Amino acid sequence: MYKCLVDIRNCDVIRSQPLLLNINLQIAPFGHTAIIGPNGSGKSTLIRLLMRDIYPMMRKDSPPVNLFCGEDHWTQGDIRQQIALVSMKFADYLLETGGLSVFDAVISAHFGTYGFYKPEALTADMRVHTQSALELMQIADMRDRSIRELSTGQLRKVLIARAIVLKPKLFLLDEPSLGLDIAAQSDFLDYLKHTLIDATVVMVTHHLEEILPEIDNIVLMKGGRIFLTGPKAEVLTSENMTALFDKPVMVEKNREGLYAMRRL
Repeated sequence: MYKCLVDIRNCDVIRSQPLLLNINLQIAPFGHTAIIGPNGSGKSTLIRLLMRDIYPMMRKDSPPVNLFCGEDHWTQGDIRQQIALVSMKFADYLLETGGLSVFDAVISAHFGTYGFYKPEALTADMRVHTQSALELMQIADMRDRSIRELSTGQLRKVLIARAIVLKPKLFLLDEPSLGLDIAAQSDFLDYLKHTLIDATVVMVTHHLEEILPEIDNIVLMKGGRIFLTGPKAEVLTSENMTALFDKPVMVEKNREGLYAMRRL
């Protein structure tokens, strides 16, 4: 097994203004990680960097981003086969295709498209994996429905199903519970427990209660920089979170090992 799945060193991302500054981050295989920070802190930009939607400044002294066994040259096709991203921005891409069915929305992930594929190119394995993903997310009975008819929670399940059919090595979740009601959040966390067994999970979240006990690495971000990183028990303290959000907060841990944060 690779010693380091993600290796980011001395990374800056600058557009009209700095977005990320001096990012150093290493994630080992199955080193499940949660990224936390206020709005505008650079969390989603870091996810885009991992997906190679954006690129860092080049440095001669050290390559800033290495993925999978230290390789630093990846095509978008390689990335799509190794990394799965669940982000609501993909919902807009799917909805723009019109009356796309749930089945087509999910199975087209095999081709890296949003609903478009040649039916003759489908294999038996693709169909089996797609059906399994629909059943796992409890949307198999919706396979022929248009995604335009779905609720926000149902559409989020379609996005997750799209991701898991590829059996990725790295699973990126960008605010996964955004727009979900309490029941849908519970269903998502149940699914996430299964994902942690087969892939490395990196989650961007505002909700400490989403951080399952199996997710032990925490990255706090502020102002485009890594504010603090380390094991959950050391990082998720009232003092650290108060400094992160510049507001007095209390962090608590329950008997199940789940954390919660409330403002004082």
